[in-house]
Amino acid sequence: MSVVLALVPATSRPQLRSIEVGGDAMFRRCLPHAVIVLGLAAVSAFGQTVPAFDASGLVKLGDTKRYGSYDVVKIGDGIYQLKDSGDPRAERAGLIGTDMYLVRGTTKALLVDLGNNYIDGYVGDKILPRKNAAEELRAVIDGLKSSLPLEAAITHAHPDHDGMAGAFLASKTVIWMPKGEDLEAPKKQHNTDPAIFTTFDHQAKTFDLGGGRVVKPLLVRGHSNGCTVYLLPSEMMLFTGDALGIGAGRSLWAAAQLKVWAEDTQRLVDYIKASFTPYERYSLKVYTGHSVENPIPGFLSPNHGRVDIAYLDWRFVQDQASCGNAILKGMWLVPDSGLRYMEVINSQSGRKVSLFTYGIGAVEMPVQEAYAAAGLKMPE
Repeated sequence: MSVVLALVPATSRPQLRSIEVGGDAMFRRCLPHAVIVLGLAAVSAFGQTVPAFDASGLVKLGDTKRYGSYDVVKIGDGIYQLKDSGDPRAERAGLIGTDMYLVRGTTKALLVDLGNNYIDGYVGDKILPRKNAAEELRAVIDGLKSSLPLEAAITHAHPDHDGMAGAFLASKTVIWMPKGEDLEAPKKQHNTDPAIFTTFDHQAKTFDLGGGRVVKPLLVRGHSNGCTVYLLPSEMMLFTGDALGIGAGRSLWAAAQLKVWAEDTQRLVDYIKASFTPYERYSLKVYTGHSVENPIPGFLSPNHGRVDIAYLDWRFVQDQASCGNAILKGMWLVPDSGLRYMEVINSQSGRKVSLFTYGIGAVEMPVQEAYAAAGLKMPE
């Protein structure tokens, strides 16, 4: 994840500033089963119960219902966003929360990402355990998926995206991890047995949920070695976790990271161009892993207000790829190239960082690494 910031052009920076960031036909067919599910409470291994989650109020797009620590938002027919509001006592992803997404087909449901670990807590982000955390998440998922079998797939094995895997162990849910990710990461982070994850190869795997809904995983390295986005072509939705970054851009720390990220983001752009008509591409909705950070102030003016936006789009995907490739060419040194270099303040850490922007795309990375990636000598 990355958080950016306030912006002052490097060429004229009298003062750095800081900005705070911090209906379904399928459902109706499953309604008899849903009534049974919603009439029951979720029971924990210790005999505790939590209220069942009633999804019947999620009718129109944008309808939202609060349950436990989650805001559940209907973003499509049988498609839901679970927005974790975070914990003000925590740090980083534990502070801002992480989004999960559930997509329902006619034969199966898929949960993309598994959020922060509120079952055991996570020391790295100072996240404390929550009572009934596993039961509450299961209750939400059960209310949304009805009687359909569930699979889960993470975008990458970072603690804010694989944290709630333990909530689904008893149900024998298949939990998928992209090839290239560190299989030992869940063990290090949460003391979770890596054997609960099944790895998949991006070239061979798709998730057929029935009813024409087939989710295709696509590799976008950089943030991690197996970082993956999940494309739902039938609805023109792309679930990206941290792979592309958020409205504030993508943080990369080394020249090698930038090179693979630029290669894979360009490959993603090329795939979408080859697979869809222009008007299909224009309708693409991009849902990130930290949507609370999407409405950040605009890059062209540090006084720009927060953008009223719930998701990103095709332009963002293209501009991220263009930003990465322009850095590799050293284009921030070329006047009017479209790539801008700025020094900014990260409002969470208070650190001065280097930011490269192209349109609405942005990459935060050390300027010396940008020079190295472009094969240029850093000025003394």
